[in-house]
Amino acid sequence: MNTARKLYRKEETTSQALTVVNAEVSFDEDARLNEIYEALGWGDLPYRLKFAIASDIVGYYDELMGLYSTCDPGVIARRKRVAYWVENYRNHVASLETTLEALRITQ
Repeated sequence: MNTARKLYRKEETTSQALTVVNAEVSFDEDARLNEIYEALGWGDLPYRLKFAIASDIVGYYDELMGLYSTCDPGVIARRKRVAYWVENYRNHVASLETTLEALRITQ
């Protein structure tokens, strides 16, 4: 009976350790995204909008830093759309809901 309890406690410890590692990864990713938004001058965007364009922003920033280049017309069009709608939101031309709806990706 003691062996079963020890094994169970070991599994709990492993699970707790994974939770801590996942939290650290999320924190690091969030910190990197915040740095990117600040560098682009978009640090004041609401969290919902930042979350909606996060994958676009990471790719855009990596390309600006010279890590790679894309000529894909779909990627270029998406980046233009993101920049257009974010600027419309920041200039109070479009509401947050309209901007989120325009930038929503449908499958």
